[in-house]
Amino acid sequence: MKKLILIIVGCMTSMISVFGNEVVKVACVGDSITAGVGAKNRKAQNYPAQLQALLGDKYTVKNFGVSGIQTQNYFQSREGALKKRVVDFQPDIIVIKLGTNDTKSRKLEDPADKAEFKSKVMGAYLAMVEAFENLESKPELYVCTPVPVFKTMGAIREQVLVEDVLPIVQEVSRKTGAPIIDLYAALTGKGDMVPDGVHPNEKGYEVIANAVARVVKDMP
Repeated sequence: MKKLILIIVGCMTSMISVFGNEVVKVACVGDSITAGVGAKNRKAQNYPAQLQALLGDKYTVKNFGVSGIQTQNYFQSREGALKKRVVDFQPDIIVIKLGTNDTKSRKLEDPADKAEFKSKVMGAYLAMVEAFENLESKPELYVCTPVPVFKTMGAIREQVLVEDVLPIVQEVSRKTGAPIIDLYAALTGKGDMVPDGVHPNEKGYEVIANAVARVVKDMP
């Protein structure tokens, strides 16, 4: 009888844990590097999927990565209802990893474009953070520096990433108080994990997942 009571109590405790919203919801917002392009098994080996494995069943990690997306048009993406999907999820934690595709719109040959580029990207990033801060769930926000560009791909360039995008992410962090997760440092010197020069492979995504997990879960 005592054993039966213990089993019932255990089941009730488990139900309370789930329905009491004790499971922490993590939204991974980003571009193709969040979506998992470059992994052998994109669905199973993208960084949010590996992050889920690291964090365990007390967390639910959802991937909101959109290939080719820039900070300036993330909420107006081809998926249309992307912003609504993030809002409907009501995450407790949001990890933003954008900026790689933003390098495409920087006109290096035009000296005057530097200030305009910063204004547009910074404005879009701050608007995104503000929108997320106003969610009913009041999530904790983290901003990630993009990973290094080891080889120019189209208009994606390391020079713009270093000279323009990284300082923007750092300033967004200062202005909003959102902590930085330094993925640039995490993958510096690991070009072998980024075969096409831009998108990590599954091992690179493991490095990203570990970097995010250490901050989100305060892991050693």
